Amino acid sequence: TNSTYGLVNYLVGMISRDDYIMRYKELKAIAENTNNGVVMFQVDMDQIFLHLFQREYATVLDFTEKYRSLKGKRILDMLRVFFEGIAALNLCRSTREEKYRTIGHAAIDRMQWFASLSHWNFDNKVSLLKAELHYADGNHALAVSEYEAAIKSAYHNKFLHEEALACELYGHYCTENEMMDEGSNQLKKACQQYHEWCALTKVDSLRITIDLVIQRRVFKPNSDP
Repeated sequence: TNSTYGLVNYLVGMISRDDYIMRYKELKAIAENTNNGVVMFQVDMDQIFLHLFQREYATVLDFTEKYRSLKGKRILDMLRVFFEGIAALNLCRSTREEKYRTIGHAAIDRMQWFASLSHWNFDNKVSLLKAELHYADGNHALAVSEYEAAIKSAYHNKFLHEEALACELYGHYCTENEMMDEGSNQLKKACQQYHEWCALTKVDSLRITIDLVIQRRVFKPNSDP
């Protein structure tokens, strides 16, 4: 669709974020004026994808909320569930609000059901959601195990962008827990994978994060256990 085409152009650096938002608003208006739910869902999914990869988790949930109770079987709903779960569990950790944990748990349950139909497509997603839940609960050994499982599964099944996402989230986990060396390594891996995926806008933002981690690591040379 034109919405996804615009998103791709933004991610590869061909258009600015302002230009992409303008295109989004135009397509949203078309969907609203024609009462076309399919187009609206696609347009919103592109926004969910964008805000998830920019770590704007509250905005992700603003978009996913209206689809949470719908009974439609759109194929993209599996990604909506995955992205919603990642966003909610990050917000659970930062706010300690139980409502986000409930959303995250529901996403894990739903994703496990998808995985029962296709391990190839969904095992990495289940592991990444579990990693975020264990992190939120303070179960660090289990969190590390699930992050590593998510990365391995995404790599094995050739989901490059989801491998990048898993490396990125694992990297943030490490840096937030004073494991600067491993965190830096994981973020660099994510950066390389996003580059291979041609998400150059994401690469630019992640490089800024890596630079900040390196600066912190200078003052904690023996930070990893």
